[in-house]
Amino acid sequence: MRTEVTSLMGRQLFTSDEHLNHKNIIKHCNRPWDYSKRGCEQMTKRIIEQQNDSLAPGDVIYHVGDWSGALKATSGHMSF
Repeated sequence: MRTEVTSLMGRQLFTSDEHLNHKNIIKHCNRPWDYSKRGCEQMTKRIIEQQNDSLAPGDVIYHVGDWSGALKATSGHMSF
């Protein structure tokens, strides 16, 4: 009799310095979007889409630094 154990835990992935919703990063890093609010929204959407497309069920992704240029901290909670 053969028994296979399938782990529900996927890969552990780490990322940093995405600068979501950070318009100035377009200019500073020569990112391929227009330096505008619309360009910033397109950049953020594309980064998130690319990350989501690379994840599988059970994967855990850790965001470890500079993930947003529009973060507000309120009473210990973070929100855009």
